[in-house]
Amino acid sequence: MRHYEAAMNVKDVESVLYGAMSGRDLITGLEFREKLSIPIIMDSVEEIEKFIESFSRNIDELAGKKLLLPEQTVAQTNFYLAYHGIDNCDLMKRIANLYINSSPELTWTAPHCEKLLKEKPVKKPQRLKIAFISDNLREHTIGKLMYKTLELLPRDRFEVIIIRPMGQGDAYIDDFDSYADKSYAIPTSIAKMHEIVSSLELDIIFYPDIGMFPATYYLAFSRLAPVQAITWGHPDTTGIPNIDYFISSNFIEPDDAQSHYSEQLIKFSNMLTCFIKPETPNQLLDRSKLGFSDDDHLYICPQTLFKFHPDFDYILGGILNQDPKGKLVLVSPDKPMYEKLRNRMARSFPEHMDRVVNTGRLSRTDFIRLTACADANLDPINFSGGNSSYEAFSVNSPIVTLPGEFMRARVTYGIYQQMGMYDLVAKDPDDYIRLALKLANDREFQTEMREKIKEKSPIIFGNEGIVSEIADFFETAYAAAMEGKKITKWPLK
Repeated sequence: MRHYEAAMNVKDVESVLYGAMSGRDLITGLEFREKLSIPIIMDSVEEIEKFIESFSRNIDELAGKKLLLPEQTVAQTNFYLAYHGIDNCDLMKRIANLYINSSPELTWTAPHCEKLLKEKPVKKPQRLKIAFISDNLREHTIGKLMYKTLELLPRDRFEVIIIRPMGQGDAYIDDFDSYADKSYAIPTSIAKMHEIVSSLELDIIFYPDIGMFPATYYLAFSRLAPVQAITWGHPDTTGIPNIDYFISSNFIEPDDAQSHYSEQLIKFSNMLTCFIKPETPNQLLDRSKLGFSDDDHLYICPQTLFKFHPDFDYILGGILNQDPKGKLVLVSPDKPMYEKLRNRMARSFPEHMDRVVNTGRLSRTDFIRLTACADANLDPINFSGGNSSYEAFSVNSPIVTLPGEFMRARVTYGIYQQMGMYDLVAKDPDDYIRLALKLANDREFQTEMREKIKEKSPIIFGNEGIVSEIADFFETAYAAAMEGKKITKWPLK
């Protein structure tokens, strides 16, 4: 059942804040946005380094300023920081502290949480109230990764609630909401979100993503449940003190990963999605419809273009340089972003730009068809595929990957680890080039890899073990919170 909430009986937040901050050093939202804006496509590693230096100085310059209504005046997140291949933990914590100091109302605590901290409950509720809060529980990557968990989470142990800010919607929202006991679409002002969410007296909040939508980013600063966690929907730390846990997986985290997170890192023994294998198209996409011949070697990288780190150009140029039949195929409807990336590539490997092709927007079915007819799928370095990798493996299409330092560069590698398959996991950029060339030029090797994926991939689809692990973890985390403690390792034994 979905509940659409109208504006509630709250005070005029804007006038209250203007009065409260009268005489303080106010800063405009426009200036705040400008100083914290992040370029989408970077031209070089040197440009990234210079930007980070400037960005860090801007954070310092903003310190001590007071900001009015960030959800209305700033309304942006730090989304693109995750794509620069650097450790963002310190920056994200500093940005969070900047917001907290400039807008202390963000850290509001719900009354039932204050009460629980003072008066420990006699016993655990029969069913814990767990809310999944995201704008993306719809026809979106986040929705695809999470919907089976919503459906299968045991209802004798949990009351499952969906909360999404009013805004984007699509034809699939009703389907996602049907997996929950209740769902709420709420206004996006901080005060109204606080009032509505706190009225539910939640036990657990699980954010599938933080950092993709301003309203949920700002909401995460508050304490609205005794246990508040995030997972890999946007695979970077938040820096926000009131987010207790980052839920990840042993398959995708390096040994020293805790230092990458402001949250307590919890590494599950399962991959983080009960991903349902897509229906396989009856017919592969006809290469000729996209202007390709049967002799072309298709190196397909069907990722959002801001995943293309400047270091990736070395690999792409190396492949095209060594394979005259090779064509690099991108899939992007964003023409300005494509032109920006293409201009950078033209400086990196100008002699091969006639073999860089952009298909533009494809339907989901044609996207999977295109992936299936790739000679080699190319996983970006520093930020790997996720949903797209599952889709490629669903049609036995091989992916070359190079695991990086951070979890966001290790997801495809993690899926391969779950399958126990390491043939296409590169050791370094030159090994990546070698493997991609071998897939495209050695048909026997490519067939062998496709057969191996076909044999091993059933283990990665429909894995309900993750649902059980989520249920066990949150019950344990709630019990720990009632004792004023936090889980520091998982499993406990």
